Amino acid sequence: MTIGVRYLYVLRTHCGIRDAYFAGRLWRATPPLSDGSGNPPRGNPEPLGTMRLARADVAEFRQSEKLVARLTPAPRHWKTVTCD
Repeated sequence: MTIGVRYLYVLRTHCGIRDAYFAGRLWRATPPLSDGSGNPPRGNPEPLGTMRLARADVAEFRQSEKLVARLTPAPRHWKTVTCD
């Protein structure tokens, strides 16, 4: 992936925005985004937006001005959480 280029991306947000796979690695949302109860932020639970590398160590998902998630590389011990 090229730094600064936006790529179409579907971000799974069913249980909130905690992490995402992008550019061959796992990223974690900093901070995690939810409605406070482990649900996705307002809007589509699987929003189509764009993902870009802002820097080598920062990714950004953007659906609109209202839904922006910043992500940093997840540590090796990071476990993704699946929910019902």
